[in-house]
Amino acid sequence: MPYTINWYRNSVFQTSTTANVWNTNIISGANNVQARINSPTQCLLPDSAVSNNLEILNITAVNNLQIEGLHIYPNPINDVIAIDGLLGTDFVKLYNEIGQLILQQTGNSLLKNNNKLDVTSLTNGIYFLHVVRKEKERIYKVVK
Repeated sequence: MPYTINWYRNSVFQTSTTANVWNTNIISGANNVQARINSPTQCLLPDSAVSNNLEILNITAVNNLQIEGLHIYPNPINDVIAIDGLLGTDFVKLYNEIGQLILQQTGNSLLKNNNKLDVTSLTNGIYFLHVVRKEKERIYKVVK
């Protein structure tokens, strides 16, 4: 086993996994979430790494932060993601399934490209499209 991920909520151990995924069971609510990655063979000294900043993307319990009129299609995607209802002041970020930022663009740049986000270079997998409009935001799970 090359590594394990130990999940903590508010400094209390919750669970351990060897899968390279977010543990969504421990993130709802106002919690301090930490993922500690332990690997006896793949980390430098000491033999664990602690995350300092963990951006949680898959929050589903908040209903008042939805953006009205926003439509993402197609899903699954091929070469482009179309985003209807986008404003020039919006921000769009795309993350892979382990939370790494893949690309980001402003609404203005996407409007100049007919509201289309080019994802031709991405490999097949699960992605999270994060759209921010002032104090509101929406996260879409998309599959390529």
